Amino acid sequence: MKQNSLGRLFKMINNIFEYNCNKNLAKLNLTRSQMDILIFIHLNSKKDIETNQIDIEKHFNLKNPTVTGIINRLEEKELLIRLPSLKGANYKKIELTQTAISLLKKGYNQALKGEKEIFGILNETEKKELQRLLNKVLEDYQKNNIK
Repeated sequence: MKQNSLGRLFKMINNIFEYNCNKNLAKLNLTRSQMDILIFIHLNSKKDIETNQIDIEKHFNLKNPTVTGIINRLEEKELLIRLPSLKGANYKKIELTQTAISLLKKGYNQALKGEKEIFGILNETEKKELQRLLNKVLEDYQKNNIK
């Protein structure tokens, strides 16, 4: 059945995508949100960029309690640690443990598997165009609606 509402289509596709990613990542005892944050911290560390909780909140447009919960669970799993930050006493630098780094490759492959299950129907040109359009919508929406 065709859906006319773009918002509804976004929501339905996201629900399926999240379900598939979480199903694949469950084998590693991770969720999609946890994997996204691990990848973000890892990519920042490769660029010698210190990551703290506020950086995660801003990047993913998440509220403080949500990020705190995710970070606490990742810390309980011994996948990250909080250390004093060079940015000041109010900040804690977040770093990945060796366990997290070794888990990242497996998790990244599981996340890609979930993405392929959803977007495998599109050819590379279509994927690039969809990504371009979604980025355009996101950038404009963030610029005009997030204060």
